[in-house]
Amino acid sequence: QTRIGSAAVLALLRGHGFPGRDVGAALTRATRALASAPSADSPDSPGSPGSSASAGSGTPSSASAGRGTGTGGTRGSGAERAEAAAAALGELAERLAATLANVVGILDPELIVLTGEVPRAGGEALRALVERELHSMTIPRPPVRLSAVAGNVVLAGALDQALRGCREEVFSRTRAAAT
Repeated sequence: QTRIGSAAVLALLRGHGFPGRDVGAALTRATRALASAPSADSPDSPGSPGSSASAGSGTPSSASAGRGTGTGGTRGSGAERAEAAAAALGELAERLAATLANVVGILDPELIVLTGEVPRAGGEALRALVERELHSMTIPRPPVRLSAVAGNVVLAGALDQALRGCREEVFSRTRAAAT
């Protein structure tokens, strides 16, 4: 929880210049910045030959990452914002994948379904990064999908199970009384 809980994720995103009142808002800002990145052919694209981001370690510096401006978003060009978003989402994906790798190593699931505020806000971009990172860490390579169920899926499942039990109890008594 200390690396993937809401507070930790919000601190990570804010550290990369994506403020928000909550983790969903900050993560939405980061995914939008990543989605609005210049194309790979553009000289301003992160990692392209004419880009300042192609030199060095590939990790944005504090200046080029467009560190936060408070509540208004990040400073810098679209390419710098995209680079900061890629770094933030990449680090978040590594954290999530490291946690999931433990589950995969023990349970060997056929499928992993991501649910909750963070995966929902991160969308397909975060899902793909988590899957890539997870597959680089584990021998079993289950597909990673986003849940289509909104809200609290644990509560929804518990309610469904309780309703099934109640129906079974009521209808089994009714059937027994009728015979």
